[in-house]
Amino acid sequence: MTQGRGDNQRQNGASGKADNAIGVSADLLKSGLANGRAQDVCAELGLSEDADGLFVSADKQLLLFPVGAYYPWQKADLPLQFHWLGGAPLAFSFSADGHDAAAVHLGPQSQLHQIEQHALDANVWHTGESLGNWSLLQRDGLTAEQADNAIERAADDWFPTPRQAMKGPQQAG
Repeated sequence: MTQGRGDNQRQNGASGKADNAIGVSADLLKSGLANGRAQDVCAELGLSEDADGLFVSADKQLLLFPVGAYYPWQKADLPLQFHWLGGAPLAFSFSADGHDAAAVHLGPQSQLHQIEQHALDANVWHTGESLGNWSLLQRDGLTAEQADNAIERAADDWFPTPRQAMKGPQQAG
């Protein structure tokens, strides 16, 4: 489902500046992007680096993907929703069956076939990687406790494997 950019913002009463759905200043995100300063966004949002090189909030709802880091293949036993909030677009790949994979680009530019949000059913394998200096996403569907218990990570060398082509009937000779 694609959500328009205006649907993902609200007005900040006194200043009139747009904030996103989680209250992150749009000005902060824009200046962070222009200066390539992921660390400024992390400091402002209180994000800490995890074992995979991503930066996450204490409630595990915000994920900042710095350049070169990727979200390892994993799945959750609950449906999830991912919202692009700022920075560069993110390549987001998923596979419901561990064989057939698809991808979307999460980002703000619909004319480039980017979408601002993507929903996953329960038990769908997924991964992501920033297409620039950094990408900021909000993940909905899990509390911090559920994130620790409901997520299954794939082996480090796992990825969806295409099925073998079916062989036709043997020809009699």
